[in-house]
Amino acid sequence: TGGRAPNGEAGGAIRSYGQLSIQRVHLHHNLSVAAGGALYAKNGALHIASSLIQSNTASANGGIYIDRSTATITDTVFASNQGS
Repeated sequence: TGGRAPNGEAGGAIRSYGQLSIQRVHLHHNLSVAAGGALYAKNGALHIASSLIQSNTASANGGIYIDRSTATITDTVFASNQGS
């Protein structure tokens, strides 16, 4: 909650450059002036299960931004995220 990506970088709460698995996580009210208000994933497999991604903001992809990665997302809600 309340994370902010430094120096215009991506991923307000989490920035991952490899495999990442999260489960039963609530990511909300995070900010990135770049991409991925809550989460930025690059160059690895992303797995999200039973989570809530809510009220995050970024200039691109308010919830999550997936770059050169594969993603498996199950039982997860995305709500009220803002981005272009």
